[in-house]
Amino acid sequence: MLDANVSQYEISETCHRCGAVAPSGTQFRSDAFFGNRVYCPKCGAKTREYLAIGNWIFFGFCGFIGMLALWFNPLSDIGHIFINIFLIALITLPSIIIHEFAHAIVGKLCRLIVIQIWIGWGKSFLQTNILGFHVEFKAIPVGGFTFFTRDYNKRLPRFKYFLAILAGPLSNAIILVAILKFFSPIVFDISKSIQWPIIIIVAQILILFENLLPYEFQTPFGLAYTDGLSLFQLITSKNPECLQPRFAVTVVAEKQTWTK
Repeated sequence: MLDANVSQYEISETCHRCGAVAPSGTQFRSDAFFGNRVYCPKCGAKTREYLAIGNWIFFGFCGFIGMLALWFNPLSDIGHIFINIFLIALITLPSIIIHEFAHAIVGKLCRLIVIQIWIGWGKSFLQTNILGFHVEFKAIPVGGFTFFTRDYNKRLPRFKYFLAILAGPLSNAIILVAILKFFSPIVFDISKSIQWPIIIIVAQILILFENLLPYEFQTPFGLAYTDGLSLFQLITSKNPECLQPRFAVTVVAEKQTWTK
């Protein structure tokens, strides 16, 4: 979820990457992971995209090595191990789509207005309408985001918003439980064959871990929250910061500007 008003990150600084200067009341964030460098939201999101690209380079390398090894030796242990690792990354893609559409469908049932769905990060290469939702497919196939808003003339119960956020990770948990019944530790050996049950199980665990881990991250529109942090705030906070962001995302997208 997007937060345009987190005071601890409102600092007057210059973006290390693009040189933009933060006007009063905007978000520039100091990121310790990158040597305490300060980034504007757009450049902060870029660093996240670079990490995602690095992940796919690694998984693509695994896939290449695996296929090469199996080409020379169809019984290669190394070949099967690397192919299984690559397929885990590949299976996360349809799993992410299910995750984001679960957010959107439950959000719509709860009378939220679903503005759009992002699949992946970076530049859009395809925009289409699926099940009545505007969907943008991004160049970097990692993660996604569902944008909610509401009718400001109507009061929105917090519980409905909680259900819309919960629906994403719950969809992956349902897939995980459904596949577990096909999994037998006796046949678990990724060095001998392609283990589809294990591949799907690990993919769901990775998505659940990424989404339920409570942390903040940068998007081109500002600071955002994982599902886990959003759910935690909705349960424990009297005034959850996660509520306003997705409601105001279109306003932030239109009005957020930086000076150079």
